Amino acid sequence: MARRAGLIGISDLEADLTVKKLPGMLFNVGGVLRARVTQACVISLDQFETELSAEIDVDFAPAATAKSLRASSADDEIASGAVESSGQVRDPPDPIVDSRIDLGALAEEFLILSLDPYPKKPGVSFDEAEISGDAVEKESPFAVLKKLTDET
Repeated sequence: MARRAGLIGISDLEADLTVKKLPGMLFNVGGVLRARVTQACVISLDQFETELSAEIDVDFAPAATAKSLRASSADDEIASGAVESSGQVRDPPDPIVDSRIDLGALAEEFLILSLDPYPKKPGVSFDEAEISGDAVEKESPFAVLKKLTDET
């Protein structure tokens, strides 16, 4: 799983999930994912550990039902009552494959979605002067304009 997620390692992974039956053939999987992962810093290439936490709230339906709900428009979802109390339209349900909901695959998906695509070790910053060894002198835009007016 670590390799698929582009990680050096996963030292701890816990998903506290609840599956609830909803009206019709719908099911909801909700809960929290917590993980401690080892990543490589994109700046220094040093390894460091990060703690992640993600809320999981996904609806599932049999494949045929899920497909028809995905094809419907947001207006149809609002009319059918698939609106959260916050007024946001819920995502259409994911399909149930082979009469099973794969909770491990769901946890892996949310782990990957929670990762920073450009992880930086705490305290490390990109400094152009450190990379080139030269002090970077930035000229203000007004100084450039002044040079142009002085030349004329």
